[in-house]
Amino acid sequence: MNLYFLLWRRFLRSTRRGVLSFLSTFSIVGIALGVASLIIVLGIMTGFTRELENRLVRFTPHITIMDLYSPYMKDYEQVMDYLRRKKGVREVHPFITMKTIVRHGDVMDGAIIKGVDSPYSFIRENVVMGSADVKKGAVLGLGMASALKVTEGDSIEIFSPIPVETPFGTQFRSVKLPVEGIIDAGIYDINNTFILVDLKRVQELLKTSGVEGLEVYLNRPSKAPSMADDLRREIPNVYVTTWIEMNRSLFSALQLEKLGMFLVLLLITLVASFNIISTLVILVRNKVHEIGILRAMGMSPSDIMRVFFLIGVSIGGLGVLIGDILGLAIAFVVSDLGLIRLPPDVYFIDRIPIEVTLRDFLLISAMAMLVVVIFSIIPLRGIVRMKVVDALRRID
Repeated sequence: MNLYFLLWRRFLRSTRRGVLSFLSTFSIVGIALGVASLIIVLGIMTGFTRELENRLVRFTPHITIMDLYSPYMKDYEQVMDYLRRKKGVREVHPFITMKTIVRHGDVMDGAIIKGVDSPYSFIRENVVMGSADVKKGAVLGLGMASALKVTEGDSIEIFSPIPVETPFGTQFRSVKLPVEGIIDAGIYDINNTFILVDLKRVQELLKTSGVEGLEVYLNRPSKAPSMADDLRREIPNVYVTTWIEMNRSLFSALQLEKLGMFLVLLLITLVASFNIISTLVILVRNKVHEIGILRAMGMSPSDIMRVFFLIGVSIGGLGVLIGDILGLAIAFVVSDLGLIRLPPDVYFIDRIPIEVTLRDFLLISAMAMLVVVIFSIIPLRGIVRMKVVDALRRID
């Protein structure tokens, strides 16, 4: 049997007794908790970011094009035809929005009315009641329908924000529309503020023949920045923005928070790893006599250091392994079962999504093992300076 393995096994048994038992156990538990915490927290941040991205790219236009000098685009049909012929473009829709009051019976609420030419494909996929046919009536978000206390087949009254002078004074025109469908966008703001209606209805209420802009949806949302750069060069006098630019501050804040949490929780692993130093220092002091005998038998200081280094790495590596398993298990249970619920009006989503990527998992494990390796080397320098005669004089 290999000599290193025999010495490693013999000296490792010594860490199971007395103070060394407490220190080694504390090291394993501390490192495991630190690694598990890193996996769970980074998984939450990654899952939260991915969930937001998935929902935003479904209900936020990948590219928005608006007139640079006017609130309304007049000759937008030519631009639409050009965009629909471009490679990578899935859908192009003209839109116009207005903030106004909506009423159903005695219930009134503020809403953002969005006029579109036809129901978007992703809207049809998220209908929970009725249909998404804006030509026949209004399509409400789940929260807005609840606030107005309406269901499929009810009627709502939408008021124009532009006053009209009549013989009876200033009045606001309105239009009554049946509730054609109710959708669940999965995003609180959309569910609680937006109402989709036919584009011509909104144009009539605003007394305009133009549109506010064009919404472009791509086959690959990640290509939006490069596509936007091309459109800025190809189409004059327009303002072009992407879904990434519209939500840049949100994603930047999430990335900064993820980095901050990683650094803070890494300190937990560092603190726990200090116990490896204490364990090895005490173990070396207790085994001075054995070290002297090994030196007298011909083992070099580097050989003996290698044995104690393996002991430190074994203790720390066990903590990392337990932390990996614990972190992945908790992430799987919490994410799949949806055990932790969130208020959607604050966090956009109603549960905690945990997504542990292979990159994050390997990074955490590698960083933890690097800390373990460094802290296993630090206390072994005394072995090099140890004199054989002095070591043999010590009585174990």
